[in-house]
Amino acid sequence: MTLGVASVLRESLRRLATGPALLLLLGLAVVQTLVALLAGPVYRIVPDAVLSGSGDPFTLTLDPVPVIGLAVVCVVAGYVGLVTIRVFATRWGVVEREHLTRGVAPALANWLVGALVVAVLVALGLVVLVVPGVFVLGALLLVLPFVAVEDANAASALRRSWASTDGHRTTLLGIAVAVLLIDATLFVVSVVLATALTGSLAPLGLFAGTIAVAIAFVLLWIAMARTYASLDGVSA
Repeated sequence: MTLGVASVLRESLRRLATGPALLLLLGLAVVQTLVALLAGPVYRIVPDAVLSGSGDPFTLTLDPVPVIGLAVVCVVAGYVGLVTIRVFATRWGVVEREHLTRGVAPALANWLVGALVVAVLVALGLVVLVVPGVFVLGALLLVLPFVAVEDANAASALRRSWASTDGHRTTLLGIAVAVLLIDATLFVVSVVLATALTGSLAPLGLFAGTIAVAIAFVLLWIAMARTYASLDGVSA
């Protein structure tokens, strides 16, 4: 597969519809839903504020139990992301035992650190202007694949991603923008779904919303994996 916005996006969406991807996103959605129901959310979303763009769309509830629940979700999401990239950075996209078990503890620790650093750098870029934030995301798009596939530590993965994406930044910028637009749409969908059903149907609405969020995350991870495969010369 050649590196291009259309080719990476098309390949990522195609692989999103495969059995392994659907199982991974379903597992993530189930965990998110169970934790939200048992521990309660760290934040609550005000749908009208999200959709109208006015007011504060989030209300934080930093009680101990929800915070612990969020930590559990972050760890589970990290593991699912780790497996997703390992699976879809390969030629066939088939789940193998080593994808699930190889060096999980150190890889997960480096994944969480790397993901946090990338998130902070992207957020700082977005605060300055939107373009620098997306540029940083494009330049660091391979941090998590280096951690997942090559067992690199977080610091090494950050350096290698910045160096290996040199010369491809425009294409990676396009990939990042395309995936972020899809993920933003899915976020709005998740808000609508999570609030459309109330009363006894509220858990169903919550689950539908977490499905949309899980799709957004898994799509991003698959796009990272396919970008890594393209730059690394792995055949589609």
